[in-house]
Amino acid sequence: MVQIVPVLQGGGDWRKLCHCADVPFGRAFYSAAFLFVAVVCLILLFLFNPRNIIRQDDKLREAAGLPLDGKLAAKFDEEKKRQ
Repeated sequence: MVQIVPVLQGGGDWRKLCHCADVPFGRAFYSAAFLFVAVVCLILLFLFNPRNIIRQDDKLREAAGLPLDGKLAAKFDEEKKRQ
């Protein structure tokens, strides 16, 4: 069992806090997991881009015969001006 208090007080081996020191390929696993999460985040950012949502909404409304929603585009433009 690793005790955190001696490490925080300046003594002890800080590498024992990381369980990846005990596991072969532990550091590589954590790096790969972080990279996987980063890639998933980027995909979700591009997938739910406000411009794409507005285009998709306009396309679906047009196909359904409904009037286009200008409020969504106006809100996007307003937030873009704020930045």
